[in-house]
Amino acid sequence: MTHLCEYGCGQPATHFKTPSPKVPNGKWSCALSPNSCPAKRSKTTGDNNPSRRPEVRKVIREINSVLFASGSDLRKQCQHTLKTRYGVNNPMAIKEVADKFVATRRSRNNYKWSLDNNDPVLKAKRYATNIASGLWLDPALKTEWQRYEQEVDRLTNQNYKKYKEIINPTNLIRGRIRGTYQLDHIMSKMGGFNEGVAPELLSHPANLTMLTSSENQSKNSKSHYTKEELLEAIKSYQTL
Repeated sequence: MTHLCEYGCGQPATHFKTPSPKVPNGKWSCALSPNSCPAKRSKTTGDNNPSRRPEVRKVIREINSVLFASGSDLRKQCQHTLKTRYGVNNPMAIKEVADKFVATRRSRNNYKWSLDNNDPVLKAKRYATNIASGLWLDPALKTEWQRYEQEVDRLTNQNYKKYKEIINPTNLIRGRIRGTYQLDHIMSKMGGFNEGVAPELLSHPANLTMLTSSENQSKNSKSHYTKEELLEAIKSYQTL
């Protein structure tokens, strides 16, 4: 039986949106994401909802980057409110608050976690499904640089969680907007790739530091360590 898209365009449906609190019976869609349906997209990006249009969202981002810039009155007011309510500027740093936030989001999205999600067989099945649907790129098709970058990112995330108290002792807020901070590789990933540095060495805590988002973007792929300096920094780090 051929289903038609139920979001208004009338095209043949290729995907089924699983039931949720908002859509109890589920819906057929002509695209993987219902928001990609031409009919639905015209409703959400038209005059009825101008804030969804890319040009409007860009202006909103630019205005917010000024209004909530570091040191601005609105940012100080927000920090004062958080400090008064939670005792810290970043309440997500408090485990109880973070756990409550996650639990609330999961309950609203009808999210059900199962220990089976850690099962290797199910992980392999999800991996294959995401590749088949185009969400992930088949590792066999990845370039040597893409595989190197992915491995560095994986190990970097592990080391950041393990050594966060050393890398980010003041719990700086990470993000991409002005006033936030980003995790930086002192010897960049591109530099490590060109110099033949192993991902385990490039992702070492001795090579990780916090920079403001603007500083990190300006740095781009520049390296502030040579291969020899990185090895010396790791050696010094391990003797502490």
